[in-house]
Amino acid sequence: MKNQDNKKLAQEWFQKAEDTWKFTQAGWQETKISSEACFGCQQTVEKYLKGYLVSQGIKPERTHILSDLLMECRKIDNNFEKIAGECEVLTEYYNPARYPMDVPGSFPQEKGEEAIKTTQKVIRFIKSRI
Repeated sequence: MKNQDNKKLAQEWFQKAEDTWKFTQAGWQETKISSEACFGCQQTVEKYLKGYLVSQGIKPERTHILSDLLMECRKIDNNFEKIAGECEVLTEYYNPARYPMDVPGSFPQEKGEEAIKTTQKVIRFIKSRI
């Protein structure tokens, strides 16, 4: 990818991430539906990580596993290790939040609150690296 193309595509990823984040926050405030908040948080971070990779000239893998994306980010900047735990937690929300047959338990309100706080921390970190 050319540098100018990287910048434009990265901005598109970051805008999608911001849109998902705003929608997730609004939905959480309105409904307190934890499963949807958790899924939105995972999607937000996924898009931010992919945006970061694109901004560095790397085509991100087609995956929803945040630790896989994080591994690629760490090859560029080892400081991404600082959000490994957060990414691991958020990855766990992808399938169980979407599909009833994958739900090992319920999504109490505390999980939604944790996901929102975790996502805020990850967003701050990624923004500090771009």
